[in-house]
Amino acid sequence: MPLNVRQAVYDDLGAINGIYNQAVDTRGCTADIRHMDDDARIRWFVEHDPAKYPVLAAELGGSVVGWISLSPYGKGREGLKRTVEISYYVHKEHQRQGVGTAMMRAMLARAKELGYANIIAILFDTNEGSIRLLEKFGFERW
Repeated sequence: MPLNVRQAVYDDLGAINGIYNQAVDTRGCTADIRHMDDDARIRWFVEHDPAKYPVLAAELGGSVVGWISLSPYGKGREGLKRTVEISYYVHKEHQRQGVGTAMMRAMLARAKELGYANIIAILFDTNEGSIRLLEKFGFERW
């Protein structure tokens, strides 16, 4: 089955939140220590206007197996309006299978279309899989 990376829709939020909360449980992929509830995820999704801050879903066989988003960085600071933060999560059963690479490729193309000049990712230095993925796409450690 081919992997499809597409714009996320409201009906994807259950899977998106499930994947995120799975990452919370690992204690090394996000700084959150509590699960995000469905209402908070809905608010987050509404704040991500696809024309400015897209959320993409990776779908395999009709199921969402990962997601990636762009979010404002330094919100309200005019000098950072072309800078965004990238976040991504892959279901544990689909990691190391090219899902992250496909999502990153799609989102970086979308970010270029939107005119973003700088993309940052904030992660723990112990998250070696994410570090390798980011370095694969030319990100540098700061």
